[in-house]
This record gives sequence, structure tokens and C-alpha cells, in this order.
Amino acid sequence: MKYSSFLIFSALVLLISCNNEIHRDGTVLSYIHSGDNLYLVYQDNGKNHILSASLEPLETKWEKEIAGDADAPEIRIFEDYIATNCSEGMVCLLSADDGKKVIEFDSSLIFRNSAPGFTFNNGKIYSICGGSAICSYSIDSEEPLWKYELSENEHVTVEFRIENGSLIFGSSENSIKALSLKDGTLKWKSMELPGLAGIYSFPETVLADYEFVNGLSISTGEPKWLTPYEGKVRCILDGAVIAQSEDYFSVLYTENGQKIWEYPRNGTTILACEEDLNLAAFTVKNYSAMIDQDSEYFDKIYIFNVSSGEKVFETNSDSEHTVLNLTGFNENGFFIAKREKDGGGLVSIEKYSAEKFELEKTFEFILTDPDENIYVSWIHSDPSFTVIRRSDIDDTADETNYLFSNEPPALMGELESVPEIITSTKAYDIISYDYYFNVVEKNLDDFLK
Repeated sequence: MKYSSFLIFSALVLLISCNNEIHRDGTVLSYIHSGDNLYLVYQDNGKNHILSASLEPLETKWEKEIAGDADAPEIRIFEDYIATNCSEGMVCLLSADDGKKVIEFDSSLIFRNSAPGFTFNNGKIYSICGGSAICSYSIDSEEPLWKYELSENEHVTVEFRIENGSLIFGSSENSIKALSLKDGTLKWKSMELPGLAGIYSFPETVLADYEFVNGLSISTGEPKWLTPYEGKVRCILDGAVIAQSEDYFSVLYTENGQKIWEYPRNGTTILACEEDLNLAAFTVKNYSAMIDQDSEYFDKIYIFNVSSGEKVFETNSDSEHTVLNLTGFNENGFFIAKREKDGGGLVSIEKYSAEKFELEKTFEFILTDPDENIYVSWIHSDPSFTVIRRSDIDDTADETNYLFSNEPPALMGELESVPEIITSTKAYDIISYDYYFNVVEKNLDDFLK
């Protein structure tokens, strides 16, 4: 978002919407882009509001005053609903379509900083209620279906997960608890799990990420793995978890913790996962001034099938190019940035398909400083354009965003800024001034310098 300090006459900041532009008094606090909708939270005269707008065409759908954290109120999207604090000490669910209140109830939960204690599933709400309890509500009734009282000074530390008829959550007692979805009774409480940071659920197993990684029975909470893994969870894929220890990335079966295969953490090894395609990519970098061509530290990228451990793709630095990094790894493909070694500063970004691993196109730009240490990021692609960012590793504030045409792939120029929202056909700028803001519909090439 861009800021300006010059004064604007009040006539320009009336609460009006016009074609391709929305004007409001106030300060933008946050926003969520979901499908063809924008949900923007802003503050005006000390009061917080949600503004809902459709993007194509850009027009306001509804607005509503909310409460929550005074400076950073949060909203969460669940299917066709929005969860937030509609008023002080209350949690509510709003219709995403028209902003009307569906249900509201007493709760100490304040939506901020991804605070845990709320989820929505199959027409039912599971939430912190009152001061220190967990309740289930039907969206048809503000009376709880059941209520589970937490212990004195106990609170939820890891967000609710629903699996196999249970509401599973992390407790400040350094344990995992499972409640019956039917009546809220406690089904089990795990052993002590110091440093519990994450929970991942499967039909038969609950994976606990604490000082170790361990699999628990979803029926009893008892450990299923013979030995906990000393490390942290990095990726969850098809029936497997990739965990990171001091020396290895290990692929383990979630059901029993047995190791399928592992990859050494030589040099600086960066992991990226594509869950939908069950792939894991390892970028190995050597930041030493002396590079041994035969060393494990030689810059390269390997991609593996997680289930089999088969290497399905690789690219290495050679006499002409140095591999920089992988970016934009998703079900549609991935990009690999390389740099020519001749000192001319030419950087190429190769676009590959994610299924056949075939090179589809190459984008290129030339560095102003051929010797700078850079990271390349894919930002956006649509049928017409691709946006690529160059960042200085030693000064992350130093970056350049390049706009390319796709057919043929050609550099169009540098962007003045990257719009907050980019769809397949339009770009939307959220411009903040001292006392008001605009949401403006543009074309992506309008942002060229």
C-alpha cells in the first residue's frame, strides 16, 4: 500500500463508490482476496469496519462495523461465512453474501494474530465460548449444542482440527485433547508434549509437532510410533511427513513413523513441497567463495517423488550458468532461476511443467549490478503476463519487479509497484493516504514505470 502526506479536501473523501474505484475515509488495516471477492478491514474515527466488494466489476456489496482488537481486528473466511468479533465480548458469524449476522454468542476469543479457538464444519461452529469453555453451535440456534469446560488457567494453544468424529486441539497443559463432536465429552488427553507447536490429523493418526515429531492414535491418544523423531515437521504429503533434523530431511510414514527415505542437509539446503503432486524439491546452495565443482555443495535443484523417493527432475550449475533458486512451485509448474557466469548479469528464469517436467518458456532480465547476490521470486502468472521479482539477499528492501508478456516471453519493463490483488484479467491497487484510501481497478501493465 502506498502512502501520501498531502491534504485532500473533505469533498473528495465522501463515502461513495464509482466505476472502477472505491473511496472511503479511514485507514486500511488488512484485506483478504477470496475468489471474486475482496474483504477489506479498515478503521475510521476509532471504529473498525468490514467492506465487502466484488472485483469484476469492482463495486461495494456491503459494509459492517465490527469490534475485536482495537488496532488489528481479524476476519476469517469459512465457506460462505465470515467469522469475527461483531461487538465487544461477542463472536459472530456473518453471511459473506450480504453481511447479515447469522449467529452471535458470548466469547472471550478475540480474533487477532491467528489466535486459535474457532472453526466451522458441516453447518456447526466450534468455538471458545464464555470465559473458558469450548462450545458447539448450530448456525440455526444461538444456544450451544454442548459445552466443555477448560481447566482453571487452561487455554487453547493449537487450533481446532476435526477428524474421525473428534474435535482435536492443543492445550496450554502441553498436551493434545480430543472431544466428541457429538456431545463434547473428553475422549482422551495425550501425554505431556513439551513445546507443542502443531497438530496434523489423519483418519487413524494425530501427528504431534513438539520437541519431537510423534504419531498418536486418533482413538486413544497413545503413541503409535516406536520412536519419536528428533526434529520438526516441514511438509505433510500423501500419507507421509517430511521432518527436518539437524542433519537430514527425513520422509516418514505418518502411521508408524518408519523412514521411507532421507536427504542430507549439505551446504545450505532449501526444501519446497508441492502437496497436490506429492513432490519435494531440494535446492542446494554453496555461498562459499571457493566452489568445488565435485562437491555436494555445488548449486543444484533436485525434485523427488515423495512416496517412492525417485528423483524425477534435476538441474545443476555448469560452466556457463549458476543455479540460483527454485520459485513458484505449484500444481501448474515451477520456475528455476539461473545466472550466466560471463559477468554480464544476464538472469534467466525457466518455466517447467510440473507433470512432465518439460521446459515451456524462458524469461530473461539483466542485472544493473552483475555481482550482487540475488534471490528470484515468481509473483504472478495469467494468460497474458508473468511478474518476476529480483531481491538483493543482503538488502531485502532492494527489489525490482519485472513484467513479462507470455506469448512470446519478453520483458516489457519494470513495475512501479506490484498491485495488492491480481486476477486473471485485472489488477487492483489499494492506495492509502493520510485520512482516506482508494481501491482502484487497473490493468497490470498500468503499473509499468
